This record gives sequence, structure tokens and C-alpha cells, in this order.
Amino acid sequence: MNTDSAGDTALLDKLADPARLAALRATGLSSTGSAPTLDRLTSLAARLIQASSSQVSLVEPGRQFFASAFGLTGELAITRETPLSHSYCQYVVGADEPLIVADARKNELLRTNPAIVDNDAIAYAGIPLHTPDGHVLGSFCVMDSEPREWTDTDVAILKDLANAAEAEIALRLAHDELLAERTRLDDERTFLQALLDSLDTGVVACDAAGRLTLFNNSMRHLHGDDADHELTAEEWADTYKLYNEDGRTQLTDKQLPLVRAFNGEWVRGEQLVICRPDGKDKRFVANARPIDTEDGRCLGAVVALHDITTAHREDILRRARHAVTQVLSETASAREAATEAVSAIARELGWLCGEYWQVEEDGLSIVRASSWTQPSSELSVFTGSETVRLQPGEGIPGLAWLKSTDIWTTDVLAQMAPFRREAAHQAGIRTGIGLPIQVEDQVIGVLAFFTDAEVSCDPDIMTMLNDVRAHVGRYIERQRLAEQRENLLVQEQEQVQRLRELDRMKDDLVAVVSHELRNPIGVIRGYAEILLDDPVLPHDLRHDVAVIDRSSKHLLHLADDLLDLARLDAGHIAIEPEPLDAAALIEDSLQTHTPSAKSKQITIVTDLAGPLPIHADPFRLRQALDNLLSNALKYTPEGGTVTVTARHSQQDVHIAIADNGIGIPREQYSQLFSRFFRASTAVDQGIKGTGLGLAVTKAIIDAHHGTITAAPAEGGGTVFAIVLPRAAG
Repeated sequence: MNTDSAGDTALLDKLADPARLAALRATGLSSTGSAPTLDRLTSLAARLIQASSSQVSLVEPGRQFFASAFGLTGELAITRETPLSHSYCQYVVGADEPLIVADARKNELLRTNPAIVDNDAIAYAGIPLHTPDGHVLGSFCVMDSEPREWTDTDVAILKDLANAAEAEIALRLAHDELLAERTRLDDERTFLQALLDSLDTGVVACDAAGRLTLFNNSMRHLHGDDADHELTAEEWADTYKLYNEDGRTQLTDKQLPLVRAFNGEWVRGEQLVICRPDGKDKRFVANARPIDTEDGRCLGAVVALHDITTAHREDILRRARHAVTQVLSETASAREAATEAVSAIARELGWLCGEYWQVEEDGLSIVRASSWTQPSSELSVFTGSETVRLQPGEGIPGLAWLKSTDIWTTDVLAQMAPFRREAAHQAGIRTGIGLPIQVEDQVIGVLAFFTDAEVSCDPDIMTMLNDVRAHVGRYIERQRLAEQRENLLVQEQEQVQRLRELDRMKDDLVAVVSHELRNPIGVIRGYAEILLDDPVLPHDLRHDVAVIDRSSKHLLHLADDLLDLARLDAGHIAIEPEPLDAAALIEDSLQTHTPSAKSKQITIVTDLAGPLPIHADPFRLRQALDNLLSNALKYTPEGGTVTVTARHSQQDVHIAIADNGIGIPREQYSQLFSRFFRASTAVDQGIKGTGLGLAVTKAIIDAHHGTITAAPAEGGGTVFAIVLPRAAG
């Protein structure tokens, strides 16, 4: 063995190897007080070989310690360790081979070792001890205080016992690894539970036996803190009152999304209603899927419930407002307008019945002018076909007329006119609403609604009803004025039409953007990115999360486009031009889109006569270029070509982006820059899009006082031409 300085350095490096030391620490032998199995082995070694002592010797930088020892005397028996200078074991570790010494005093490697004098270590035989992955931790050794020739039998016995000691070390490492794995799994479970509990989305999962195993915080809050998890998935619907999207028909166990997922079905975008203990029902969109292993074993199923209660309510109210606006624009008389408004509201809100009551000309009674019932409901006993009159204060319509105030009651039978009370009871009516219609401080009619659900007065619904009531009142007033002033009819109708178009545009924008669309999308993308960053996320879940991330990114782009259009149209986005090189901006945009082109094997040909000095807003101009390049790549088949050229004249910069893609029918070019318009060629081929990108692009170019046109390209496809003034506009 090499004992020179280089050899000593190599030995110390091997003893200090981080992987070896980590393996040594993992055995726990450096900190435990005893190792009974190893103690039996060292005792057996001393007896069988008739040696004065036997040890399991382990070495670290600076010291040697004994994980097990038999026959030690004096202070060494107490401390069970020596400085590294007294170690024979270090040479066994360094060479990774047995060390058999008859007389250390005559051995070139050991003759100066202090252990000869201090520990009376004369004869020594040591076998390397390995971990399963090959690290040498120390030696299984015997020693005598007198010179001794070790026989082949002695060495064979020592090797057998060393093998047994290695097996014990392997068991210790496996046990520690098992504990570490359990700890890791517990940590992952805790992390997953914390992550799920942080979601606003309700999550429920069942195991391979179909029993519920997971309710996150959102679901516990929904069902109450005492929610019972010891249920099967089939029992969940009945225990916690899960209903179909109509809110009236309870789901059977086979209809429950979680049960369907447990049976192997993927459920997406299915609505259901959950009745809360506090009576405030919630509406959700359910997405459910089975949880299967790669080898096809079913581990259970999971369902995510996204609360759409507010959005659904807002959508219903928006549709009700829109429906009323629609019918008011199509009716020819005040009575017809009120009748159609009542039916539109009752239909959209799912109420059983709507009635329009009109105060008679003599002002002594109010008569039911019309009624509407849900087509699926049988209310002939309550509605009837005969004329019904009420006196002031009689029934809900008469009370609303008398008091000139809104009536909303869930004690409907007590407020019902006596002759209609039994019919209302038979029809199961539980809530009644009356809204007086006033013109010039005079009640001229009442809108009345009835339903079989106990509906508490809802401020949002009341706001909508008040808007409708005001619409109807204004409509009736306009009709009366029209009878007196025929010459103003055309002008008034045009004004109504303009107001209606503005309302429709406002509603469309509000429906897509203003209902906090960006915030929930941002939350979804944030959690998706967290999940995608998790290195232990299963492959199948990573795919699903990637789909969520792409879809939410698409929605975010849609919201941004709508906001850009709205702001540009309203003049709220200022174009901030500055001197820049249009050629450099085009090159930068091309680099961004190069990966997409390569993925479709599309060749990008450029002819840029740069530099192209221009005075423009770099952010907005880049946005317009990105939109056009993205479209060109999207609508060009694999193997196609996109050509980008740029030139400048004395006054202008000319940019052209051409493709040899699917093209656009000639008759549709005039509509190409209209918002939400999509060419029939794109629709027919199922290419997805919003129809907003070109509208945003045109708005940006217009804001720069430039022009953008589109035309068929030679050989097929489309070419977009941009002309921008070089100087500031």
C-alpha cells in the first residue's frame, strides 16, 4: 500500500467523500448507543477465532469509532472511539480490501501507529464493510495483543461474519429509507391537502372502494363543518342534497359526476346545484375524472366543483333584461309590452307564473289583462281563463296598487285574495311578488309573479325588476305620448334603437370582461403554474394542469383583446410614439414566432430594407405585428411559407405579411376587421379563434394614423399590408 504524501492525501479524500459520509450517517450507527445484532456478531467472532477483541470499526475524518465491540478494556471500552491516527481500519477503507497483519510492529504500513503502544494492538485482521450501493464504511475486525499468524479458516470466518454485519447495515438503511419515504409521503399528503384547502374550488375524492376520502375546506364550508366523510360516493347526493341544474330534480347516485367518474367516465362542464344547510343554494360546474395508475388499476375518482352561483345569477339577470328589451322593441301596444315583459322575466328566472294587471279607466278596480305559465307546469286551477278583478288592497296585485309599493312575500296564502287562496295552495305557490307600474305618479298597472319555491327577497333580482318596471313604465308613457305626437314617432324609435344597441354592446362587454373575469383566470393560471412546477406531479395530472393553463391563457388573451378594443374605442389608451427602428421590431417579433413556425415546418422568408426609422408606440405596434404573424402561422398548413417584407418611402413605412394558407373568400374581405368576425374558411376547418385579433390590430394602426388592408396573395393565401407615417401623427 502507498504510504507517501500523495497516498495519504488520497486516503483522506476517500474518508471525507460526501457520499460515503452521507451513507454512514444514514445507518444511524454513529449516534446510536447499541447495535445488538452487531454485538452478537463481534462476540461470536472473538469466540470462534479466539481473538482478544473484535470490533465493527467505522471511520470519519478525524476519528475512528466502534459501532460494536467485544473485549475492549480500560478507557477504550468506555469511549469506544480513537483518533484517526490510532486507526488500522482507515487503511481497509482506503484500499477497499482486507488487511491481515501478523505483527503490526513489523508491518511497513502500521509499525509507527500509536495504537501499537496505546491499545496493545499487535495482530490485526479486518474485512471491509460495504453499503448495498458500494460505499466502504469501515471494517469488521479482530485483534490480539501478541503476534499471530491468521489461518485461512480464521479469515473465512471473519469474512462470513462481515457479510452478516453488512446485511444488518443494509437492513438499517432500508428501514431508514422506508421511514424517509413515509415522511416524504406524509409531507406530500400534507402539502396536497394544504394546496387543496387553499382553493376556492370544492374538491371531493373517493378511494378504490368508492368511499369519500377527501373534502377540501371549500366543500367542508359548503356542507358544514360536521360534514360526514364516512360515506360512499353514491350516498353523497342523497345526504347533502345534490340536484340537477334545474335546481329541482335531485341527482340519483348514477347521475352524480363523482360516481360516473368512479365508473370510468370523464365528466366536463356539467352543472349541478347543492342545497346548503343555511338554505342558500349554490350552483357549480363539475369536472370529474377517474384516478387510474399507469397499469390500469383504479385508485378512485375526483371531482372539482367550480362555484358559478354569482356568474349564473348575473347571466340570468342579464338575459332577463335583454329579453325584456327585446320584447319591448317588438311589441305594438302598451298591454302587449307589459304581457311580453312578464313572460320574459318569469321564463328566464324559472318562476311558475307571471301576470299583468291593469287599472281600469274608472280607477275602481284592477283587472288581470294577461298571464303566462311555465309550459311544463299545470296551473289552470290557479290562472284560469276567466276575467279576474280585484279591489284596492285585495290580493298581492291590489295591495301593490293601493300602496304604490313593491310586495315580496313568502307568506303568499295569507296575502292571496280569498277566492284564489285554495287554487294557490293546490298549485304549491309559496312566493308572490307585486310591482306597481307608475306613470306621472299614478299607478296604471301591476306586474305579478308567483313560484313554488320559497324565495327570499333578493336585492339583485329586485334591482333588475325595478329596471324592467321602469322600462315598461317608460314604454307605456312613450306609447301614450306617441298617440298625441305622431310626428315624433320616428325620432323616438331611432333613439330607442340607439339606446338598445348601446345597452347590448355594454352588456356584451360586461358579460365577458367586467364580471371579474381576469381575477379568477389569474388565480387559475397561478395555481396551474404552481402545480406544473411540482417535480412529483403525476404525468396524467400534469397533462390536465397543462390543459387548464393553456385554456386559461386563451381566456386571458380574449379578455385582454376585449379590454384593448374597449379602451381604444373610448380613447382611454394613449398611443405613446417614440423614435424606433421598425425593422428591428419586426425581427424581434419574428424571433418570438420562430418556434411555432418550426413546429409546423413553415418557412419564414424575410426581406427587410432596414433600418426603417419610424415614430410609433413600440408596445402597440409590436402587438399588431404579433397578431398578424400569429394569424399567418395559424392559417398556413404544415410545410407552407410566410413572407415578411418591409420598405420605406419618403413619407411612409410599408410592411407586408403574406402567407400561402387557406385564404379568405373575396366577398368576406370587407368584414375581416369587424370584431368577432371569422372567415368561413377558418370556421369550416375548425381552426379556433375569437375574431378579435384583427379588430385590435386595425384599432392600433388607426391610432397611429396609418392604414391596414387585406387582399388575396398570389398563388393562394392572404397578404396584409400596413402603411404607417414615418413622422409623428
